[in-house]
Amino acid sequence: MKNLLLRKTALLFLVFALFPLTLSDCTKADPAIKPVLSTSSVINIAATTATAGGFVTSDGGAEVTSYGVCWGTNANPSISDSKTSDGAGIGQFVSSLTGLTAGTAYHIRAYAINSVGTSYGTDITFTTLGQSPTGLAQPASNISLISATLNGIINPNNLSTTVTFEYGLNTTYGQTITATQSPVTGNNLAIVSADISGLTQGTVYHFRVKTVNSIGTINGSDLSFITLGQAPAGVTQPATNVLTTGATLNGAINPNSVSTTVTFEYGTTTSYGLTATAAQSPITGGSIVNVSKDIASLNSGTTYHFRVKTVNSLGTIYGGDMLFVTLGQTPESATIPATNITATAATLNGIVNANYLSTSITFEYGLTTSYGQTATASQSPVTGNSIINVSASISGLVGGTNYHYRLKGTNSMGTTYGNDISFTTNSGGTTTSSLIAYSSNESGNSDIWKMNIDGTNKIQLTTNSAADNAPRWSPDGSRIVFISNRNGYYQMWTMNSDGTNQTLLYTDPGYNHEGPSWSKDGSLIYYSRGLTGSGTCTPCPTYEIWRINADGTNPVRITNDNFRDHSPYLSPDGQKIVFAKAKSAGDCCNATDVCIMNSDGTNMQRIAVASGTYSWPYGGWSPDGTKILYIYPAGLPYGLYTMNPDGTGKTLLDSNGIACGYSKDGSKILYLNFSGSGGCDIWIMNSDGTNKKAIATTSFTEDNADLY
Repeated sequence: MKNLLLRKTALLFLVFALFPLTLSDCTKADPAIKPVLSTSSVINIAATTATAGGFVTSDGGAEVTSYGVCWGTNANPSISDSKTSDGAGIGQFVSSLTGLTAGTAYHIRAYAINSVGTSYGTDITFTTLGQSPTGLAQPASNISLISATLNGIINPNNLSTTVTFEYGLNTTYGQTITATQSPVTGNNLAIVSADISGLTQGTVYHFRVKTVNSIGTINGSDLSFITLGQAPAGVTQPATNVLTTGATLNGAINPNSVSTTVTFEYGTTTSYGLTATAAQSPITGGSIVNVSKDIASLNSGTTYHFRVKTVNSLGTIYGGDMLFVTLGQTPESATIPATNITATAATLNGIVNANYLSTSITFEYGLTTSYGQTATASQSPVTGNSIINVSASISGLVGGTNYHYRLKGTNSMGTTYGNDISFTTNSGGTTTSSLIAYSSNESGNSDIWKMNIDGTNKIQLTTNSAADNAPRWSPDGSRIVFISNRNGYYQMWTMNSDGTNQTLLYTDPGYNHEGPSWSKDGSLIYYSRGLTGSGTCTPCPTYEIWRINADGTNPVRITNDNFRDHSPYLSPDGQKIVFAKAKSAGDCCNATDVCIMNSDGTNMQRIAVASGTYSWPYGGWSPDGTKILYIYPAGLPYGLYTMNPDGTGKTLLDSNGIACGYSKDGSKILYLNFSGSGGCDIWIMNSDGTNKKAIATTSFTEDNADLY
């Protein structure tokens, strides 16, 4: 059955196969036409290639001799445009397009050629891949003093793209560098970068990414960065370790990544004037660094200004002004009561704070607040910054006498004084006089002698060929000042009360000294001083009043008016000087008056005016300062007078005597009497002129006596 079916099927196939031949033989043939075809879709589109094709469905009755695709940028391209030749006949074909231009819109259609002509498929458009690249600058990285990395993101948009960076100090750029990744391809975002160097520290740079492909050139937007490094930042910090002559200057600075020199300017004003380099200089890095410098050789107790100064290649910056005060001030001095007071000695006391500086401590003391004498504290000098008790023991005082004193502290910052305090020495021993010093030619030469007040126990103190005279006891009786010409001039000498240690008080070539007398506290000697002359009157040896320390230092001139001034006596309170003064300048041999002036030489007044003769203040002041002894006229017969310091109350006590001075208690007056035939003798009387009594009456001349 199966075989029968197969035979029937074959027979039918044969009938149908032969049927057209039968018809052909019986019918006239149609004329040929152009081929019939269609255009296939474009695929595999790339920047310069694509795949297209077509389908020849009929050869139009004539053999198709060629088919393919043609394309162009205009509609309905023809075989006169770009084309492919992909074969002949009918059926589907595939065409490969090359040599296209990226990013371009194309028209394409299939074609087929037979003997009748050329047929075209439908016009189809497509665009090749590829655009102008896109580029975007990204923030710079790895920024240092002189280098950086420039960054960007780009899309080459399917085309090989050259990538560079433009950079410079402004948006005109001026410099170019190629990205490390250039050229780039594809159609994805790509990160690009370039390392640049040779930059300037602390400088703003602009940059952008530049992308170039066959489609075009695209510049990215501008970005900027700043290379590391700026002018340094500096802040002055308070000084530390402040001492009397040194301190540590401090600051905090940021070098801002540039090597920075750090110094401190300092001085007593904001002009500074002095410079010290910080111990840490130079410094680098980009963080805050503490800097310092130890300075020395400063002045104590002084305000100093200072500031930090920072310098790098990008500029100079100053910190703010600060100040400090070195340790040390003037000392703090206070006087406290005296102790261990006796008739002739006492301990002076005080407290002092040296205020960090070595301080010399002395006590000034005397009969008035002018003081006149100085004693160094046993603790001197003192240092430190705490209160210290200081003291000085003094001697040679006069019993029953009121003394003033104060503490004096001196350091490099200045001198301060304590308050004035007074004390009174004990009466102790006798306040009456017991000894007389005098000059006498008993030994054949004018020498200094002493004896008891009753004329007994005469002792010769000086023995030489020179003339020694005018002895005066120191207030404590320990020394005697006198005049001697043993060095060729009549000048002052001193010796102990027993005649030992005879010493020229000070060398004064070419000058004579006259009439020395002591201040009550024994610290000063007053005298007259004049150039030596060839005679008494011609040329006139002008004399002036001077004073000198009892140790022979610091001679000070008091009068200076070309008058002959002599015989000075300082008042017990140290405020006034009584002396003799010529009536006119340059007059040496005519009348003189008794005058009084302040102890500094001011406010001179004549209080005993002599008419055509002399008046001299022989003997000086009473111990209480209320009376002055003087003679008038100053020539035989002498008149011995007293008067008040203002020149009133003139009283004649003896008509033929020259006063030598008062006793300690003021009750007696020692004087020279000229009534004897052998010269002048030493006498004593009550201070009112009564009870006159001779002490030494000899054929020798006793002269210039003084009581102690």
